Amino acid sequence: MRGAFAAAAFYGIGQAFEPGSFGHIAGSGLAGGVMSEIFGGNFGHGFLSAGVNAMASGTINGIKKVGGRIIASAVVGGTVSKLTGGKFANGAIVAAFSRVVDETQSRGSKLSDGKAKGELTLQETEALDRDLIELNKKISSLKSFQLKEEALSWLHKNVHPLAVDHDVEIAVNIFDDLGQIRLGNVVTDYYRNEISSTTLLTSNIRGWEKGWVANWHSHADGPSGGFSYSDHKLYQSWGDVTPNVTYHMSRINFHGRDVLDTYEGQYYVKDY
Repeated sequence: MRGAFAAAAFYGIGQAFEPGSFGHIAGSGLAGGVMSEIFGGNFGHGFLSAGVNAMASGTINGIKKVGGRIIASAVVGGTVSKLTGGKFANGAIVAAFSRVVDETQSRGSKLSDGKAKGELTLQETEALDRDLIELNKKISSLKSFQLKEEALSWLHKNVHPLAVDHDVEIAVNIFDDLGQIRLGNVVTDYYRNEISSTTLLTSNIRGWEKGWVANWHSHADGPSGGFSYSDHKLYQSWGDVTPNVTYHMSRINFHGRDVLDTYEGQYYVKDY
């Protein structure tokens, strides 16, 4: 829920206000303050870290590399937090998270199989929610995996069938928690053929920002040819920020078989 709040709040502010405007600065400060409290910090320190970082966005946007903009935001946020009596790390995390959401907004913003997004009906949504509750309970009770590949295999065998049964796109992030591979919660936008970057960021574990190693998503029912151009754009934008994260997808191929793909820098890399 912490990641869900943070991603949704910063995304909504970015959509509603122009960067550098009073609304953008005040809204970012408010979201940063609440996020800081959620993470065990001080509201005021988080407010100032995120607010000052939003004020400095014009200057930071002049940095060419996305990774440089993330680092600059973290330094500004951390420094403000430290100068006002808070912890550098807390301010840096709040500011860096805000910048990551901004970057995904301005570039690739969703995973999609290229078809119309196809929203689920209310009845279908309620049925999916019932299964997601049970599935996320199961994930939270799982022991950690030794390898990332084991986690991906588990998702392909246990979560992909749910996406097919409910004809919906779903996603899970994978984390290295001090050498133990763990799964985030299963997330969805309740669309058959699309899931947003904001929703993807809400699949997390405690301390998720320190050990994200992979993103996995499943296409809905029916054959598909691999990673779409929307997938490609999002992965390219995230690659500048998180170069060590790998991307994977379960789908039904054109021969009716379930396959697990790994992104290799291209879209629609598989036609079988």
